[in-house]
Amino acid sequence: MLFLSNNVNSQILYHDLEPNIHLESRLTQTKSIYLNFSPLGINDSIRFSITDQTMPGYLYTISAELNEHFYFSDTINYSEYVKNLNFRSSIQQNIDFTKEDSLILICNSSWDNGYIENKTGFLGFAYTYSQDTIYGWIRIKIINFETPSINTELFINDFAISTNPDYDILAGEGISPIVEDIVVKDIANNKNETDMNISFSKAILHDSIQSYRVFIVPEEDYESFNLDIAETISEGNYFDITSTDVDFNGTIPENTKDINGNNIVELSLYRIFVLSIPISTYTSDKRLSNPSCSITLYTPLEEITINTSSSYYQGGSDYELYLNFDSPNSNEGVDEYRLILVNCSDTINFNKEIAENITNQNYEVINTNDDYFYGTFNLNQLLDFKGDEINRTDSYVCYVLMIPDMSYFN
Repeated sequence: MLFLSNNVNSQILYHDLEPNIHLESRLTQTKSIYLNFSPLGINDSIRFSITDQTMPGYLYTISAELNEHFYFSDTINYSEYVKNLNFRSSIQQNIDFTKEDSLILICNSSWDNGYIENKTGFLGFAYTYSQDTIYGWIRIKIINFETPSINTELFINDFAISTNPDYDILAGEGISPIVEDIVVKDIANNKNETDMNISFSKAILHDSIQSYRVFIVPEEDYESFNLDIAETISEGNYFDITSTDVDFNGTIPENTKDINGNNIVELSLYRIFVLSIPISTYTSDKRLSNPSCSITLYTPLEEITINTSSSYYQGGSDYELYLNFDSPNSNEGVDEYRLILVNCSDTINFNKEIAENITNQNYEVINTNDDYFYGTFNLNQLLDFKGDEINRTDSYVCYVLMIPDMSYFN
């Protein structure tokens, strides 16, 4: 075998699956995906499956299909289910070489085996070839298994092997001390960095880490952002987290800048990186996490409230429309308002997407700098949203569409 990998740690070959292999089921049918071991120099694979209604009372079963070269960690529950190994457990001491079934059960909706409630577990395996045996582990996560009617998802995070045949490896050995599962959300309307909430899972090797350092990186800089650049960022353009043994969930401290020293602003794309800084007594280097997904901060406008819309006969064929509405957010970020008339027979299918694409002859532009608008319109000079003249025998609904200036709101 030829051993190749993106990370070599002593006698361990480790491979991070980025993005994670993802398999989900929604009460439809069997779904499968293959985990290919070629990044570790093994020209073989394991098939993982989520199967619905495999037996009475079981909504889901998650399993792995092996060939004659693979063996999994010692099984439990009357030899049906593979064992979920704890971090730093010996793989060699937990392999069941007596089990010859090709289908290995991991868990189902009636037997959680420690994988439900968003828990991460390790599958230990042995791979035999010629006269040698290679030991390794696979890290998986199963979420929402306690509510199978919603969804069941399997994530395969990473895997590793010992490069020395017949040598042991510990579950999780080879994983870098970096945080994982970074999630960033817009949770407030302060129009600055305090709107941004960050959460992440602590590094699995958190006992070697002194602190985490969080960077807010503009989208245009994230592909080139690396450990060397992270170590040059000035104080104030990041923030530190000293509690490393718990998962983090919190907002960005006030006055924190992005990596370039600029204010965090709305309508700009950002990504989050987290640097793990080791305790001085450890020899491990600083490690930089993978980036989060991108986020754009924005402040939603308040809904426009139409207080009055009514028509009055002015004599002859003249009708006037009286319109009164409250302007949201004191017109901040508003370019214009559009008055749109819709025949009552068309209101069922009318929506914002249609309103945004009406030709300019079929709506009336309203400009106001006040907190409210009150005005009149001659209905003989207006068309409905389709371009038809207003029919005085029909009933109509008034809509007001706010058009943003695209710099303050989007």
